[in-house]
Amino acid sequence: MNKILAVVIFAFFALGPLAAAVGDIQILKRQREEFLNENCQVGSTCDLKRIDYLVEDYRVELQEGPNYGTRMYAKYETDNVESLTEYVFVQFIKGCMFTSRVVGNQIINSLDIGRYLYRNSEKEPAVIFKHPDWEIDSPDRDPVYYSISGSDRHSNYRWNTEPNSFLDETEKYFGQEIPEEPKLYIRDRPGTAFYARDKAINVSLYFRLCLYKAKDVPVEPGIINTKPIHCFRWESSFVYDHEAGKFEYPYEIAPVCKSP
Repeated sequence: MNKILAVVIFAFFALGPLAAAVGDIQILKRQREEFLNENCQVGSTCDLKRIDYLVEDYRVELQEGPNYGTRMYAKYETDNVESLTEYVFVQFIKGCMFTSRVVGNQIINSLDIGRYLYRNSEKEPAVIFKHPDWEIDSPDRDPVYYSISGSDRHSNYRWNTEPNSFLDETEKYFGQEIPEEPKLYIRDRPGTAFYARDKAINVSLYFRLCLYKAKDVPVEPGIINTKPIHCFRWESSFVYDHEAGKFEYPYEIAPVCKSP
């Protein structure tokens, strides 16, 4: 049987004003999970050793005020470098980003946040950041997460010269340089939430990140008929409470995200 080990470290602070300098980052919550591929004979995946996940909710101080966001890292390890390209991540998304403000005595929610990467060209308007139902989170036709049409599916996967690090300063792209250790990772940082000029930018998103055999994921959009090796659920939720004057982090998707 495969083993899944999860550790959640809660370090919640009041999401109101704190004495902090511009650029300071506070970790509000940290979650780690690891998947050990011990039942590998079933899916003929014995060259895959493990998958590690790290999710952090954070607050960053900017000139216009604090921003709240989530960052996710997912890393897989194989028994040799050649096997790294045998596996791909596919991410599914549900929820939305939206604005809210008080007009009179009523809170008005608006779906007016765009996803610019989801346009077919720069001349087109941004696609509204709304996913009422689960769908593949990919801006191009290939379902593989962070792939780019016309290039190798793993070109944007990353590795780090520092063991167990995700720091930008020491990371490399697989498409530019092959790692010595058989480890690759991806990362995601959905949009941030903040309040400014009497308007709140809110984040209410669910994600399901799955690792598949690369050959089981079609390059063109379509149904993925094969069961994933493992899936990991994570979320990013920061919704402004206009009455309390602070951000909350509800678990449920905001009702406005489900509107037609």
